[in-house]
Amino acid sequence: MLLKSLRLLTILAAALALSYPFCRLLEVPSKRILDWANYYTEHRIYGPFDMTSVLIETFAFASGIVLLVYVGGRRPAFALTLAGTGSLAAALMLWFILVVPVNVEFAKASAAVPPQNWGTLRDQWEYTQAIRAVLQLIALSLLVMSVIAETPAIVELRTVGRWDRAA
Repeated sequence: MLLKSLRLLTILAAALALSYPFCRLLEVPSKRILDWANYYTEHRIYGPFDMTSVLIETFAFASGIVLLVYVGGRRPAFALTLAGTGSLAAALMLWFILVVPVNVEFAKASAAVPPQNWGTLRDQWEYTQAIRAVLQLIALSLLVMSVIAETPAIVELRTVGRWDRAA
């Protein structure tokens, strides 16, 4: 029961972790046409969500690590869980390496005075969020696949006339 609970918790955390970067991915086309003042205003709205998102992502990664311990040597569930947890880690690392520095530069600016290279910074921020969304989706998919891989198939045994579980 503990393994099932850990799997559910990790999958739910990964799904929540996907929500923020996925929303950001959907916004990219609209945000690319904004001038600095409007981009800056829109960008500042999401400040409180940034911290919440990173906490959820950290929790998803940590629960993935704990899940790895409990999945142990089960194959192929262990490999899928490991890959999913690795994808969560990669998305989280991109946050700290590529997104946080842009947030710091934008925090120094004002709506009237953009950073000199604001277009480059915007692209780095937006495209990193897009990559993170893909990594989070991969992570969620792999974690779900790790459960599916251990779910026995149900087949109909026509000769006996009853349902039975396949080996």
